[in-house]
Amino acid sequence: MIKKIVKYVDGHNYDKEDIDSHIINCFEKQDTNQYKLKLVGGIFSANRLYVFLPHNTENKYDIGENEISDLLTSIKLTENEHLEEDALSPSSFDFSKQNADLFAIIDWLINDFVKLGIYKETKKKIHKSAKGKILWQQTINLITPLFYKNNLIYPEFYSQYQNKEDAFLTIIHKSVISDIAEKYGVFFNQFAFNNNTEQLDFSNTDVLKQAKTYLVNTLYRTNMRRTKLLIQNIIKYLDHILSGDSDLGITTQYFYATFEKAVRKFFHDKNHDTDQEEIERTLKEGLPKATWNFKINGNLYPNLTNIQLPDVLVKNGQKLDIYDAKYYDLESYINGNNTKNDPPLNWYSVVKQFFYYESYNYSDTKLTKGKNYFVFPYSPIKSNKGYTEIGKVEIPFKDKDKDKDKDKDKNKSKNKKVSTIYILLIDTYKILNNFVH
Repeated sequence: MIKKIVKYVDGHNYDKEDIDSHIINCFEKQDTNQYKLKLVGGIFSANRLYVFLPHNTENKYDIGENEISDLLTSIKLTENEHLEEDALSPSSFDFSKQNADLFAIIDWLINDFVKLGIYKETKKKIHKSAKGKILWQQTINLITPLFYKNNLIYPEFYSQYQNKEDAFLTIIHKSVISDIAEKYGVFFNQFAFNNNTEQLDFSNTDVLKQAKTYLVNTLYRTNMRRTKLLIQNIIKYLDHILSGDSDLGITTQYFYATFEKAVRKFFHDKNHDTDQEEIERTLKEGLPKATWNFKINGNLYPNLTNIQLPDVLVKNGQKLDIYDAKYYDLESYINGNNTKNDPPLNWYSVVKQFFYYESYNYSDTKLTKGKNYFVFPYSPIKSNKGYTEIGKVEIPFKDKDKDKDKDKDKNKSKNKKVSTIYILLIDTYKILNNFVH
């Protein structure tokens, strides 16, 4: 059973004495001799669940097991999904399973349980009684018959019947599934199991060894495929516990990929978009491309293109809304100690989002300009919508074509424009729940 949940926040600094030694490698040492968390996810170790929460999780102790389960499951769902072609992105999602072998064993046991339930086997009891199936061989060999009116009469019989008590294999199976649910349920979409019968004490090495011996002996006596596979995986599970190798973990240094996918699904779901991939593909047809044509050392390179890759495109009626998911740490702004007065994003990020919005070929897709957004993670958000608007970025610019007019003073006010990017804070755990379910 998980005795304690210990929580940290990605990007926050901690004193060394506040970090258990076996998870210290999840942190980077800073010049201040503090240690900064560099991961998102969770690790189960020594009956403790260490949870590494995303940026800007302020009231972190209100985050319960349901939110933790959604977080870990969302990271698993992003596994091996290739990211967009971006020089700043890794070629694939960096997803780490600590103790992958144990992961596979638990995954098999959970799926087997969900499909087939607890292995059903009850004790067979043999005793002197007319109840149950009469065992004639044992009766003839062990019971002395009576001679009555030239007939042999057996006053007692040996019989066999199914006792209502669970056989040991059933007890072991129930205990293993219960142990998995208590320790690792949050890693498997909040898997739960209520064992209201006899529970083996898996903290007792002698009990584990006794169970394993029984399983090994039973394995050689059965030809049933499901029974064999079940026993083999239970033995592997018990071996991990006996060897002290029962740590389990899901972590990533690239949580922004999960955040981006969760933001995309959230706003498409909010817009009741059904075929989201097809909608995005159609809307991307309105994005202009940069085309390269050049020649070097006699080698001709014609029509090389750069493709725009906005995070989220949503058709809102006849308008196009564009969202950019920014998994950035706003701690210094939240705490009011941003002494440098620097903006949260650099000029590159602002210009890129500005260009997505202003360069889109709206007429080609028969759409008009909607709104342009930066989306930052934050929890908790009090709004029922799951997000809140906190301000905007304004970029003034001129329409150069109008500078050709003869009377520039007359058109001075007309050639000035302002492009606006609205700033949203979105509840990380609300969108992760939507992403998972």
